Amino acid sequence: MLVLRSGMDFKLRCIGCGREFMIARSKAEKNIKSVIRDEDT
Repeated sequence: MLVLRSGMDFKLRCIGCGREFMIARSKAEKNIKSVIRDEDT
């Protein structure tokens, strides 16, 4: 997943199919397994 926006909720984009959706911050933080940061930006 690619994080497009963060705040009270996250806007995420699936890298595989391109689907975009929004999820509550509490639900996203509970389910995050690992974070991979893009060092180029």
